[in-house]
Amino acid sequence: MDKKSFSRFKKGTKVTSQDFLKEVALMDKEALFEKFASSETGLPNDEDVIEEKRDEFGDNKFSGEKKKPAILRFLGSFVNPFTLMLLVIALVSILTEVVFAGEGEKNYMTFSIIIILVVFSGVLHFVQEAKSSKAMESLISLVETTTAVIRDGVLKEIPIDEVVVGDLIHLGAG
Repeated sequence: MDKKSFSRFKKGTKVTSQDFLKEVALMDKEALFEKFASSETGLPNDEDVIEEKRDEFGDNKFSGEKKKPAILRFLGSFVNPFTLMLLVIALVSILTEVVFAGEGEKNYMTFSIIIILVVFSGVLHFVQEAKSSKAMESLISLVETTTAVIRDGVLKEIPIDEVVVGDLIHLGAG
């Protein structure tokens, strides 16, 4: 493999992780150490080297799924079987009690009550979902995930977002 084969895997480039894994899986151990400037004793425990790696390849952070805008989440809270059933009932109600009703017999009460229930249900769903998302985010922020890496031949535990390309990760049960 030529020396430029990994240049496309640097920060800011768009390559699927599957392509990356396929290419890396085909390399032997010595070639991997050479490409990622590492060794069997891991990266040097030097902050300058670690920062250089972080600048070159980017942070080890999972971007996750982008959060939908609030208006789309709000509108989405109205799309569920219960709401759809209520809307069908409201349609039947408007047809039977307003459209096909005789003069003086038109009654908007049932339709109005059903629409109020639909709005109440959607707002309640949106508020509950927002609260649960906020609670989940706060719980996630409390948990610090760590990993064991080998640097300068020494096994040490670091936060997972401080792992850089070239680190030797120690895998264990548990």
